[in-house]
Amino acid sequence: MSGRPFRFALNPVLMLRDRAVEAAQRALAEAMAQRVAAEEALSRAHAPAPTATVGTTIRGLHAAAHHRACISRTRADSQRALDHARAIEADRRRALAEAVRQREALAALHDRARELHRADGQRAEAALLDDLALASHHSRS
Repeated sequence: MSGRPFRFALNPVLMLRDRAVEAAQRALAEAMAQRVAAEEALSRAHAPAPTATVGTTIRGLHAAAHHRACISRTRADSQRALDHARAIEADRRRALAEAVRQREALAALHDRARELHRADGQRAEAALLDDLALASHHSRS
């Protein structure tokens, strides 16, 4: 089949969509890594703390209470960081899904345009062959 080559006018936009999908994938990977790090930090915060005998003096009791308060704050901070990391990861998943959806919509337009171009070329080729056959038939008669 001869004719003009297929050119998709929105090819630059399709390339931008490809880059957007790649960027969204990278952002999701970073968010997942941050979530894993937050999970590990929370796990470390919930690990049993070494117990030190502080005695039953007032100073020892205050030190133990302070230590428990610090551990409690660390656990709460770790849980908040994990919740935040999960929220960011969910947002990045949604952003990736949207980028893929936009890219696929444009790819579908590309495929449809390519198919129309191919069909037009086949129609033109069939018309040319019909004209040649008709001319050959007329020259024989």
